[in-house]
Amino acid sequence: MEGKKIKVIKLKSRENESLKITIFFVKWVFLGGLVGIFTGLVGAFFLKSLEYVTKVRINTWWILFLLPFGGAFVSWLYYKFGGKSSKGNNLIIEKLNDNEDEVHLRMAPLVLLGTIITHLFGRSAGREGTGVQIGASIAERIGKIFRLDKADSRIILMAGISG
Repeated sequence: MEGKKIKVIKLKSRENESLKITIFFVKWVFLGGLVGIFTGLVGAFFLKSLEYVTKVRINTWWILFLLPFGGAFVSWLYYKFGGKSSKGNNLIIEKLNDNEDEVHLRMAPLVLLGTIITHLFGRSAGREGTGVQIGASIAERIGKIFRLDKADSRIILMAGISG
């Protein structure tokens, strides 16, 4: 009789484990999907904007002379509104390693606008770092909305960086 009880307990344990895995899977498909949708939309807007400002710069040769003003404006934006966002990718790396600082959503529009202005006036700037920062700030916000714990916040931040 006791052998039957053990089998019943083992079956329930497997069912519970299976349910936990299913819930975990559905949770991360949903959260990862949200991160992917929002970072994809912002990323597409960003790339289309870069295409547009590059055409403007090519067709307007004299705009290069306004580069110092564009740089001063971007610096002012970061000074006025940036906070810790001015640390850029270093802030994201610190968040992944220590899970102490917060990657604010304001990083996304600041880095997006700053990179667009930079390209408009002819300065060289990478797109990949901008994409990482946009994805991380959006993912961090989604994590805050869903009140994820530290471990899950780290996972969603990595999803945003990947996106």
